[in-house]
Amino acid sequence: MLDIIIPTKGNTDYLFKCLNSIQDKTQETQYHIYVCDTGSTSSELSDIQSFLKSKFSQDRNVTLVKFDFWNFAKINNIIVNEYCEGSVILFCNNDIELIDNCIDLMYSTVCSGKDVGSVGCRLLFSDGSVQHAGQVAFIHNNRLEVTHRGLKTRNKYKPKESVLGNTGGFMMVKRDVFIQAGQLNENYTECFEDVEFNMKLITRGYTNIYLDSVAATHYESLTRTKSHAAMERLGRDYNNNLAPFFAKLNNEEKGKVLGFNL
Repeated sequence: MLDIIIPTKGNTDYLFKCLNSIQDKTQETQYHIYVCDTGSTSSELSDIQSFLKSKFSQDRNVTLVKFDFWNFAKINNIIVNEYCEGSVILFCNNDIELIDNCIDLMYSTVCSGKDVGSVGCRLLFSDGSVQHAGQVAFIHNNRLEVTHRGLKTRNKYKPKESVLGNTGGFMMVKRDVFIQAGQLNENYTECFEDVEFNMKLITRGYTNIYLDSVAATHYESLTRTKSHAAMERLGRDYNNNLAPFFAKLNNEEKGKVLGFNL
């Protein structure tokens, strides 16, 4: 059983695209969806409730949970700890639209071995260029740099290969592995909590897998703010959380984290 967690606020058109695509493209995997509203207007909430009732009430496989704050890590941790009953978790942004049955292949992959950590797939911008083909990290001018492999290109990669990690925007992991690895660090306010989590998996001996043969569209630029305040939060997340976490790793662990090519 798969539990899908979708934090959301407004942007109901994209949320509904996301939910429709999960329902239409997922052929084999049984799932329960947790739509986590973090501050939509009363009108938007009414639209969400009506949509869920019309599309999912027959299967009874969706729950709307309301939050009065935004913290990506904390919201996901709460849902995993207090709501989820399945053995596998999918963290999913509200602006994801499945292109194919990627959830089915991701699910079979994450369940394929005890040493499997996170699993992700090819994510595309609306123009078809790559938004995500796995996370990689490297050192540049004595500074840790992290990027999404293939970003804004049309590169192809091996159908199934190990990577540093996968973006929290569409990342699957076993529930017990997620808990044992310490879950998501709630000190992050803007970005990089998924990077740290994937690093923790690598250092604990898990293999994070990227699937290039299945894909989803990620309309990230439409739902993620790039304001000055957001960039300041991103800088604090890096300086106060990610960089110190990486610095505390021993040389062997750092080698494992950096051991993936762009």
